[in-house]
Amino acid sequence: MDKCKSLIIIGLLYMCKFIPDKPAISLGIALGNLLQKAIGFRKKIIYKNIDRVYPHWSLEEKRTFIKKVYRHFGLLLVELCRMPFMDNKKFKKLFIYHGLEHLNAALSHKKGVMIMTGHLGNWEYGAAAMALAGYDVRLVAKKMRNVDNTMLYGLLRARKSVRWIGKKKAMYGIFRALKSNACVGFVMDQHTSRTEGVVIDFLGHRARAYAGLYTIARRKSVPVVPVYSWRDDNMRHHHIKVLPAVELCHEHGGSEERLRYNTQKFMDLFEKMMMTHPDQWIWMHRRWKIPGNHM
Repeated sequence: MDKCKSLIIIGLLYMCKFIPDKPAISLGIALGNLLQKAIGFRKKIIYKNIDRVYPHWSLEEKRTFIKKVYRHFGLLLVELCRMPFMDNKKFKKLFIYHGLEHLNAALSHKKGVMIMTGHLGNWEYGAAAMALAGYDVRLVAKKMRNVDNTMLYGLLRARKSVRWIGKKKAMYGIFRALKSNACVGFVMDQHTSRTEGVVIDFLGHRARAYAGLYTIARRKSVPVVPVYSWRDDNMRHHHIKVLPAVELCHEHGGSEERLRYNTQKFMDLFEKMMMTHPDQWIWMHRRWKIPGNHM
């Protein structure tokens, strides 16, 4: 069954190869409108999350913002469909880079780098853009349900020189990547279990975030470098921005307190990154699921 679904996905992806650039943008916007108005894709979750973060907004302000959220998601889906079969030379022309000197400085220590990022802009494009710029990029990835992960990740990532590390046995893969002075991508904006995460504040509300980023950075003395992307106003080009390595604190209280303090620091940074283009974040994700949160 997984193979069958994967083959159908491959067929759809291949068909998207023949869509020219301008019609692809129009298709993405139309798809976003369809998901919002006809299908109502995760509409309740989106409204709930926006009510949580922007309680002071009027109904009209929320509707205007939500329209942008769906437009971004429609564009994102079309971009991902076109990505596997797009010529790499043409693909590289889509990107504008900022701050690569920060990543080069972190890699100069030859210990590898932990990339702190999240689901902002087109994150798959961002990873591919870094790989095609010459960096060894390896993403820590969850297994997707009901599809052949090797086949799908091979299409979306391997064709653009991005490698991935399975989350189930991630530590071995991460340590091996760091030993090779690679850039290990680690997303910080997903809900996680109690055993994997630590409670932090995100956009004014309690949430859980993965504890592994700080744990690995401390254990291996690895720099943590924030990287994020956003779609340009022309709807076609994408900006990739690298920030200076995070200054971690290893002396703040006990081990649990240090873990929470530094993980909160990561989330505060991601929050600032996200709020530069809030409509390009994935608002349909159930981010605030821990007990004690209202709404």
